[in-house]
Amino acid sequence: MTRATTAFTAALLATLAACGPGTPPKPPPPADMPDAGAVTLGDAGAPMAMTDDAGAATPPKEEGWLLLVDLEAIPPMAPVAKPDTYGKQVNSGFKTFRKTKKECTGKGDALIEVDGGYDGSFTTAKAKETLYLVNITPCDAKLPPTHNLIVTEGTKVKVNAPVPENDIISVKDLDLDGDLEIFVLNVAGPSVKARLVDTEDGKFEQLNDFGEISNGTCDAGKASGTSALVKYKKTETGVTYKVEGKPKVCTGAAAAPAK
Repeated sequence: MTRATTAFTAALLATLAACGPGTPPKPPPPADMPDAGAVTLGDAGAPMAMTDDAGAATPPKEEGWLLLVDLEAIPPMAPVAKPDTYGKQVNSGFKTFRKTKKECTGKGDALIEVDGGYDGSFTTAKAKETLYLVNITPCDAKLPPTHNLIVTEGTKVKVNAPVPENDIISVKDLDLDGDLEIFVLNVAGPSVKARLVDTEDGKFEQLNDFGEISNGTCDAGKASGTSALVKYKKTETGVTYKVEGKPKVCTGAAAAPAK
C-alpha cells in the first residue's frame, strides 16, 4: 500500500466517525397510487368529474345511443321524375295530375307530389326495391288529400299503404334484420309528428309512434319554438327510442339566430 492510499483511507475513516453511530434514515415510502380501474371519489363519495387538458369539466359519455334523425340537418331530396306514374298506381280515379293549383281544369284533376325514391330492401332482405310517398290533393276542394306509402319492384307495386304522413325523412336497418325501417313525418304548419314504420313481408306495420316531436317556426328568418333529435339504441330485446328537444334553428340567407 502506498503512502497516498494510506492517507486517503485514514481520512475516510475519520469522516465516517464524525457522523456518529446509527444507520442512515430510510427514504419515505411512495404515495399510494389508485388502481388502474378504480374510480376516484369526491368528498361526498360521488365520482369526481373528469377534466380535459384545459381543466374544464367533461360530461360523462352517453353510451349506446345513436342518432336517427336531426330535424335541423335533413338533406334536401332531388325531385322524383315522372310523378304522374306513381299517382296513377295509387289512384286511377283522376284523369290528369297537375303541378300547380292554377293548372286545375276540373274535378278529374289533382295535384301530385312524390317524395322519396329510396332504393333498398323494404319487404325482405336482399330485395331490390324503391320506396315512395305519394301525396295527392284533388283540385275539388271538397275532397280530402291522400298520402300513400308505396314500395315498388320494377313496375310492380308490392306495398300500397295509406298513411297520414307526407314526408319520408330516413330509411335505415335499425334492428339489423336485412330490411329497412322507415321514419316518416306528418308536417302540419309548425307541428311535426313522427312515426317509425316498416313493410316487412309486404305488410305495413307501425313500429313506434313518437307523436309530436317539434313545434317551431321561422318567421321572417327568426326562429321560435322547438326542434328535435331522435335517437335509438339496440338492446337485448329489440330497439328502444328517445326524443331530445332542441331549439329551432332557421337556415338560409334570411335566417337569424334564435335568441
